[in-house]
Amino acid sequence: MEPIQIIRKSADGSTWRYAVLLGHDSEDVGFLVKVDRQHWETLTGGRVSPEDLIKKCFRFLLKKQSKYSIMRSFDVWEVQRKFPDFAKEL
Repeated sequence: MEPIQIIRKSADGSTWRYAVLLGHDSEDVGFLVKVDRQHWETLTGGRVSPEDLIKKCFRFLLKKQSKYSIMRSFDVWEVQRKFPDFAKEL
């Protein structure tokens, strides 16, 4: 499994923004990921941190596609919309 590095960039009330690096050194691919606080609560019941939710999201996406096919900037909500089975896998 690809190593996943998550760096919190900002939080503005209802949204957290993260920079995510996926891969090994020269093969790193960077992403910008948003997590809506209400969506996070609905998906996780507050049982996992937003950072853990992002890791689970990337593990899920990597089962479906290569890291090069994942959108470079997205909201976790978009993953659930595109892949209805995402919430079940959490």
